[in-house]
Amino acid sequence: MKKLIIIVVLIIIVVLVGRMANRGVLTMEKFNEIQVGMTIENVIDIIGVEGEITAEAGELGTEFYTVLYSYSGDKVKGSMGATANFQFIGNKLAAKVQYGLK
Repeated sequence: MKKLIIIVVLIIIVVLVGRMANRGVLTMEKFNEIQVGMTIENVIDIIGVEGEITAEAGELGTEFYTVLYSYSGDKVKGSMGATANFQFIGNKLAAKVQYGLK
């Protein structure tokens, strides 16, 4: 029984450490978890870090305010040149695209 408890505790530790290692880094798993219609806050909670704003249009707080967040470099896990972009309109995810995430 003691061995079983130790094994379970070790598995939990390994899982938690693995999740913490990817905190603030966009992975393919996180990209797939992100769905159209989510808010900017929902997406940032999943990824663990805000991306770089590369384009904005409209007035902040209005239903047509549009913003494009980009993730690349040390903010993504993937092949060389990996990148991801998220377009929000009125604080709702309208489109997402990625290249080379792992």
